[in-house]
Amino acid sequence: MSPAASSIGTSQSGLILVPNSSDYSEEPGVIKLFQFDGNDEFTLLDTFEDALLDTPDYAVINDEGTAAVVLNSFFKGATLSIDESELSFVLKENHDLTRPMIKLNIEPFKNHVIIGSFRSSNDESVSITLAEITPDGLIEKSSTLVPLEDGYSLESFAIQND
Repeated sequence: MSPAASSIGTSQSGLILVPNSSDYSEEPGVIKLFQFDGNDEFTLLDTFEDALLDTPDYAVINDEGTAAVVLNSFFKGATLSIDESELSFVLKENHDLTRPMIKLNIEPFKNHVIIGSFRSSNDESVSITLAEITPDGLIEKSSTLVPLEDGYSLESFAIQND
């Protein structure tokens, strides 16, 4: 893998998903699934690539390790199924990311992700979307439009747990 991986996905079951974006890479667009044994051993379980995905930068995995979402900032991404350590394409996902997805780990949002989007190809709107990671694809729960005023843009955001 290369230093171009922008984010990796991890599950409670010890799976690690690394998407390989194109910069500095001999394997652009290749996604690798590893198993961590809890001590110091990583085992490569599967590699996956698909022309529809281009070169995904960001990844999240549900806690059970049965589904993953990979996205880049150019409306190209997918939900992938993880079945017996093998990755397979489920559904094309379209989100124009501004930054990595944030996976939420506390009820009632366990296995949910927050996506900050900038839709430059449409109306230059910005939105924050909450979606559940499922083996059938992302299920959008809520989306909030963020008005762009006086040069404000959604570059980064964080979640505070009270």
